[in-house]
Amino acid sequence: MDPFFTEEQLNNMSRENMMEVMRIMQNQVQKKETEVQLLKDKQKELEFMNAMLSDRLALAQRRRFGSSSEKYADGYEQMDLFNEAEVNADMDTAEIDAVYDAQRSPFCFRTAVFRSQRPPIFS
Repeated sequence: MDPFFTEEQLNNMSRENMMEVMRIMQNQVQKKETEVQLLKDKQKELEFMNAMLSDRLALAQRRRFGSSSEKYADGYEQMDLFNEAEVNADMDTAEIDAVYDAQRSPFCFRTAVFRSQRPPIFS
């Protein structure tokens, strides 16, 4: 920043003019300090608002997507409906072996099951 007055102009100034320049400069410094303080206060306020909104967003996401959204009231049996097939499908070892053998053999598992369920032709 270029100086307002040269060194020679300052040396030739009267005392009253020098005092007036000093008062003007002090007022400007005071205004700038006030402005800086206002900006710092505004920054703190914005940081607080940012933190508060971030917390609210995190809470809303936890409420919407969290594990608690998948919980149901006591006595509500909807989720057990999907596990019913798994509970009722108790396969004994013979059935498991048949499935394994059917996957390894070239013929169809369904055909093998139907053949095993047919009554023998010659008894």
